[in-house]
Amino acid sequence: MRVSLLLILACATIPRFYDLDRQSIWRDETRTLAQALQPAFQDGIDLLLKADVHPPLNLVVTRGWVSVFGGDDLSMLRALPALFSLAGVLVVFLIGRLLAGNRVGLLAALIHGGSLMQVYYAQEFRSYSLLALLAAVSMLAFSAWLTHRRITSLAGYVAATSLLMYTHVFAVFVVFTQNVIVAGQLFRTRSELTDGRMFTVIREWIIAQIAVLVIFAPWIPSFLIQLEKSGTLVSWVPDPDIWSIFKMLFMSISWSRPPWATGSLPVGQIAIAAGLLVPAALAVDHLVRTRLLQPAAEPDLAPVPVDRKLSSLIVLAWALVPILVAWILSMIGDPVFTYRNLIIVTPAVSIGLAMLVMRTRWAPARAVIIALSLAAFFGNIGWYYTETHKEDWRSAQKYVTDNFRPGDQIVTSSRLTAERLRATFYINLDNLPTPDPVFSARSGKQPTGRLWNIGFRTKKPARSLLQIGYKPVASQAFFDGPVTVLYDR
Repeated sequence: MRVSLLLILACATIPRFYDLDRQSIWRDETRTLAQALQPAFQDGIDLLLKADVHPPLNLVVTRGWVSVFGGDDLSMLRALPALFSLAGVLVVFLIGRLLAGNRVGLLAALIHGGSLMQVYYAQEFRSYSLLALLAAVSMLAFSAWLTHRRITSLAGYVAATSLLMYTHVFAVFVVFTQNVIVAGQLFRTRSELTDGRMFTVIREWIIAQIAVLVIFAPWIPSFLIQLEKSGTLVSWVPDPDIWSIFKMLFMSISWSRPPWATGSLPVGQIAIAAGLLVPAALAVDHLVRTRLLQPAAEPDLAPVPVDRKLSSLIVLAWALVPILVAWILSMIGDPVFTYRNLIIVTPAVSIGLAMLVMRTRWAPARAVIIALSLAAFFGNIGWYYTETHKEDWRSAQKYVTDNFRPGDQIVTSSRLTAERLRATFYINLDNLPTPDPVFSARSGKQPTGRLWNIGFRTKKPARSLLQIGYKPVASQAFFDGPVTVLYDR
C-alpha cells in the first residue's frame, strides 16, 4: 500500500508543480502578494482590512514564505499553494481509509490528485489550496472523533478547525456541515444510544464548538470592520442557477470545465474518448481491485471498522451541504455561490466517487466511471496547459515595455491599484518608473511626458487626465481584462 500511495503522490505532484509560472500573475494574486510584502505585519493587516473579507492566517503563512524565498519569483510563490494541494491528496487518502478502507482511500487520493479544480488553484497564489487542506484536516479529525470517540481526535479537531476559521470565511460552511452530520448521526442512532451516552456526545461536541468560537473571537471585531467596508461577503458573484449545483460537483472530479474556461467542455469528444478508454479502464479496474491498490496479503479494512451508513452520511453531507447552503443563501440574499470558495467540497466528492466505484459490483459499470474520469481529466488538463485562463498582465507589461519612451510615466486608476502594481514584477521593472496614483488637477502635479494608464476592463478616459489637457491616443486590451491606454497632450 505504501508503494501505491507514493506512486499516487508522485502522479499528483506533476500537474501541480509543472510550469508554475506559465500563466501571468493576476489581480487577486497581486492582492495577496501586496499584503505579504508590506514592511510591517500591521501594514499587511491594514491592507487586508481595507481590501478583503477573509481572516489573516493566509497572510501570516505567505509573509513567512516570502520572507524566506522572496517575492520576485512567480514559480516559488505558487509552489506554496501547490504544496498545500499535494498535502491535501494525502489527507484525502487518510479520510477514505478511515471511512471505507485502504482501497477507497487510495482510489480517492488518485481521483483527488487528478482534480482539475485542485490543480488550477494549486497554481494560484491565494488561500484556496490552504482552505481545502484545512477543511480536509478538520473533517479527518472530526470523522475520527465521530467514529471512534477519542478525545485526542476532538482536540485535533479544535486545532484544525480554528486554523480553518482563521483562513477563510467559507470555513463556516464546513462547521455548519459538521453540525448537520452530528445531528443526523444522533437522530439515526437515537434508539441505540442510552441517555447518558447521548448526553456525553452532545457535551463533548458543544465544548469543542465553544472552544473554536473562543479561539476565533479575537478576529470577530476585525471581520465586522471588513464586512462594513465591503458591504457583502462577495461583491462580484452572479446569481447561480440550479445547474450550478451539478456543475460544482462535476468540476470537483474534472467532469466539467470551469465556468471561466475559454470554450465549453467537448462532451462528444469526451464520450468518444471514454468509449475508447473502456478497455484500458477495465485493466485499471482490475489493478485497483487486485494488485496495485490491494495486495493479496493486506486486508481491505479501515484501521477500525466504520459503520457504512455513518461513512456515507459524512461524505454525502460534506459534498452537498456547503453547496446547497451557499445556493439557498444566494437565492434569498446577496449571491455567495462561488466555485473557488466551494473547493472545500472537492475532497468529499473524490471520496464519494471512490466509494461508489468500490461498492459497484458490476465491472463494466466501474469501467465506464473510470473511463469517463480519465477522458475528462486528460481533456481538461490539455485545456489547462494549452490555453490562457488568467488575466494576461504579462502581455500588458510587454506591450508597455516595448512602447515606453524616455520621459513617459505610468498612472493607475486608484491608490490601491498602484499598491498592487508595486508588489508585482510585471510592471515594476528597472526601465519603468514605480507606478504613482492617477494624476489629479487638484494634486498640483503636472506631468510633462506621455502617460500610460493601466486599468481593468475599461477604456473610458480618466477625467483627471482630461482636465489637465491629456487625450487618449492609443489603447490595447488583453485577455480577461487588462487594458493599457496611452495619453498625450
